[in-house]
Amino acid sequence: RNYANAEESYRAILDHPDSPAFYKALAGLGTVAEAAGDAAKARQYYEQAVVHNPFSPDAFLKLASLHIQAKDFAQARAALESGLRSNPGDRRLEGELASLPPP
Repeated sequence: RNYANAEESYRAILDHPDSPAFYKALAGLGTVAEAAGDAAKARQYYEQAVVHNPFSPDAFLKLASLHIQAKDFAQARAALESGLRSNPGDRRLEGELASLPPP
């Protein structure tokens, strides 16, 4: 994949916060940062994405995944529960939440 070109395209969209593609640009930049091994930056982009569009569970799932990789299950749980408040009944969010170790 050509992450440099993707990053450039996503960054151009960030200049237009009213664009319908703004959420996808934030989530896409999270993916680019994750692919580059920068979990902290990826987490920041995913956190911005869920604020911008809480009705799309994908960024919540990616955010939870980063927390799971870091063994921060409390933060993963918080991300998934937040996602479920905005997306009640989402099976992917429910499945990830059920797979976490008990608090």
